[in-house]
Amino acid sequence: EKQEVVVIVPMRYSNLDNACVYPNPASVGQQTITFAQLTNDKEKTIKIYTISGELITEFSAASNENKKEWTIPSNLASGVYLYLIDDHSGSIKHGKIGIIK
Repeated sequence: EKQEVVVIVPMRYSNLDNACVYPNPASVGQQTITFAQLTNDKEKTIKIYTISGELITEFSAASNENKKEWTIPSNLASGVYLYLIDDHSGSIKHGKIGIIK
């Protein structure tokens, strides 16, 4: 007699493959950019750089946070910026953010 076993796994992200950043592009008037679907159970570091590699800001998301918001500084110039998300366990995601004034 065959028995079927069904395993239901809750939606939890174990790496940063599904991480997303929105809105992108963003305007300074929108005030925040959201980094979402971040790795669960791990502290994350998010860094924002200019296109030439100058660090603009660095902040952390706690292990129980799967999203984090960044307030766009009012004096930030329009342009393309780079982000890097690191969960300190081998998963890193990077990409570009457009800022429009």
